[in-house]
Amino acid sequence: MNKLLLILALSTAPAYAAPVEFNTTHFCDDYKKIVNYTISEFGETALFKGIGFPVYYDNNRVKGETEAYMVFFVNQDTSTWSLIYAFGDGKACIIADGAGFEPY
Repeated sequence: MNKLLLILALSTAPAYAAPVEFNTTHFCDDYKKIVNYTISEFGETALFKGIGFPVYYDNNRVKGETEAYMVFFVNQDTSTWSLIYAFGDGKACIIADGAGFEPY
């Protein structure tokens, strides 16, 4: 009986959807200015970093890929956070920010 339910579930499940494409605009500037902004405005400090690859799509095809450092800033007292991409040329972009940060 369980095999039959699994087969029915798989046969009626929707096919994997293509990535949804949407345009966004990010605030970008000199890395030091961005960091000073997150510290002065929100009291956020770097919590961790990693190497990231922001990927840009055009008609569901990879258009460009650039290595960058992803730096996650957080204020553990107010729970605000900012996700920043820092590029090799000294520029950076705030990719996302928000509130309600808590350990997972």
